[in-house]
Amino acid sequence: ETTFRVISATMFAGSADAEAAAIMHAADRALATVSWDIAAAMLRISTFSTDGQDDQLRLATALAYGRLVRDGKDLDPLSAMVKRYKEAADKQDEKAKPAKVKLDEAKKILDAAKKSVSAAGGKSAPAGVQDAAKKAQAAYDKLDETLGPDIQKAQGYRDFQRTFEQHIARAEVGIRCKDDASCYAAELDKTDEQKATDLAKYVAQGTWTKEERAGLLADLRTGAIERAVIELSKMGDKATGVTEKLLKYTSSNDRLIRQGVLLALVHTAKLPCTECVTALEAAIAAGEGQSTLTQLNTETEVVKEYFVAANKRGPRAK
Repeated sequence: ETTFRVISATMFAGSADAEAAAIMHAADRALATVSWDIAAAMLRISTFSTDGQDDQLRLATALAYGRLVRDGKDLDPLSAMVKRYKEAADKQDEKAKPAKVKLDEAKKILDAAKKSVSAAGGKSAPAGVQDAAKKAQAAYDKLDETLGPDIQKAQGYRDFQRTFEQHIARAEVGIRCKDDASCYAAELDKTDEQKATDLAKYVAQGTWTKEERAGLLADLRTGAIERAVIELSKMGDKATGVTEKLLKYTSSNDRLIRQGVLLALVHTAKLPCTECVTALEAAIAAGEGQSTLTQLNTETEVVKEYFVAANKRGPRAK
């Protein structure tokens, strides 16, 4: 009931009253085990595009929506949100431009003052040199306090734009691959530039700087891979044919790729899968002693033990 009431708030004027009660009870069984954000996406209710929507609700429903879209026409709500936030960011960037110029200049003065302190011996530098650095720091901090919010607001709008572009990357994979396991698995092999080609119709890339391009394409590729491995996991035995491709990425140091591959293997690999155990053991050995991989190695160990036990049981139940 709570799930339905959240969703119905986007469907009807006011709360879920008598006119919604019949629909609520009819839908209750179907939605009982589904979170509100997934349910909203399943029903193609674009709560993320509703004016005045809570930011967290907007982001959650947009993420769910991007993970489910399979029809090109359903990209429109995501594209509209990209346009909305791009226009807001551009407008705020223009408004904040004088503040950014002042803050950048104060930062240059501060950096030069710090460099002077370092060159003069650091803590043993003459009092006058240290005082100049302290004044520069105070001036910068004061400007940052008064001008920073305008700059941060522009960045906030831009971040939302980029988030919805990443959701488009998720959706594009579903639109293109449909029920093709090999197509989804191929996402793992794609370079950032290949992903740029996939998304050329949907995500404007012409204004990106060289510095921005690498990071933005990596984020878009991440969204696409996430969608791809989720779809493979949902396909189960129908995706058994891509096991070899998945095993190639069990040693990936990229958290999302490794976790996604582990999830997909558990749902798709044909049992018994001795090659799964071998690949996972190799991945664990490769990550030993690397503190940044501790959590990933732990998760890989858990999945390896799953396959050790599953291999003893034999083929999975249909």
